[in-house]
Amino acid sequence: MTGRKLGRGLDMLIARESTPSRSELLELDPNSIRPNPQQPRKRFSIHDLESLKASIAREGVLQPLLVRKAEAGYELVAGERRLRASQDLGLAKVPAIVVTVADDRLLEVALIENIQREDLNPIELAQAYRQLMDMKTWTQELLAQNLGLSRPVVSNTIRLLELPDDIQNSLIRGHVSMGHAKVLLSVADPREQRLLFERIAEEKLSVRDLEGVKETTTTPGPTPDSNASKPEARPRPRAGQKSPHILSLEEQFSEKLGTKVRIREKNGRGRIAIDFYSKEDFERIRHSILPSSGGG
Repeated sequence: MTGRKLGRGLDMLIARESTPSRSELLELDPNSIRPNPQQPRKRFSIHDLESLKASIAREGVLQPLLVRKAEAGYELVAGERRLRASQDLGLAKVPAIVVTVADDRLLEVALIENIQREDLNPIELAQAYRQLMDMKTWTQELLAQNLGLSRPVVSNTIRLLELPDDIQNSLIRGHVSMGHAKVLLSVADPREQRLLFERIAEEKLSVRDLEGVKETTTTPGPTPDSNASKPEARPRPRAGQKSPHILSLEEQFSEKLGTKVRIREKNGRGRIAIDFYSKEDFERIRHSILPSSGGG
């Protein structure tokens, strides 16, 4: 991820979604600023917070907080880590800019600010992408364009949400890497995916090691009674295992529609299942598939 490019794109988005109510900086007591009730970020690294506190102790708060007026005082819009660090340090004042943000846009602006930070873990980033797509009814392609990223980067990140919860938690904690996660996502059989995940921890497998193990454990070999005189045939998928062609089509559909797509096919017949997670998500997918009509 290119931080500068992403930062410029998100600064433009924040500017569109929030309107400064005054141009000058304010100096506010950090203890008087109420937290953002819709803070999308749930986990804050103690190590990162301590590092930020050390930086603020040396240099001060270099990036102002974003706040909005509340019934009594101010409410945080963006800058949760800076606010927490300033409160822990006992600072009397912090720089802040007052912006006008409606209640229905508060989460959206907080999401944008969170995406801009480069210390989000991959699952938090994937959740932020998904929430922003749902809010804006964007496809993955539109999200990528607005964030200044490539669509494969966005698609690969969002696909992490397809992993089981415990694998996602391991990714959050850094026990498995993005490279490990990509290999696990390429395994269609949940049982084989589970076995590979367990071997990562048990055998301390690198991503390259995991790819090698995957090739030997998920690709069927020749049967013991194979006739050596017969021409070599391409291995057929085992029962319940999807062919590479179907897996590739699922990935293409998922990238195009910005959601999980599953294909079940047998003897040229089958079904396509398209996941949606809210009414807004359904409408976004519908508009992606069906041409707009003028009949209302």
